[in-house]
Amino acid sequence: MSRLGDVTRRRLWLITGAMVLAALATGIGLLQGYDSIWSVGAFLAFLLVAAMSGYELSR
Repeated sequence: MSRLGDVTRRRLWLITGAMVLAALATGIGLLQGYDSIWSVGAFLAFLLVAAMSGYELSR
C-alpha cells in the first residue's frame, strides 16, 4: 500500500478511537447521572472528536 493510504488509514483509526472513547465516557456519565468527573470527560472527549473531525475535513 502507498504511503498516502497508510497515513489516511492511521487518521481514520485515530478519529474512530476518539469517537469510541467519547461514547464510552458519555455512557459512563449517563450511568453516573452526570454528577461526576465523567461528565467533564465526556464533554472534553466530544470536543476532541469535533476538533479532529473538523481538522481532517479541512485538509
